[in-house]
Amino acid sequence: MSYEYREELENGLEALFEINKQRKSKTAAAEERNEEITEANNESFKKEEDKNDSSEN
Repeated sequence: MSYEYREELENGLEALFEINKQRKSKTAAAEERNEEITEANNESFKKEEDKNDSSEN
């Protein structure tokens, strides 16, 4: 295997690792944001339920 070819392969692998790292970072950020939204929705739903329960009594 020539030196140039090997160097190209290594550079390609480094680029792929960087892309994968960025993708994982974006995925983690999106999952965290989804958890925050779900939590906020659950709190809002609970408040609405409590409000409806108190108005029924």
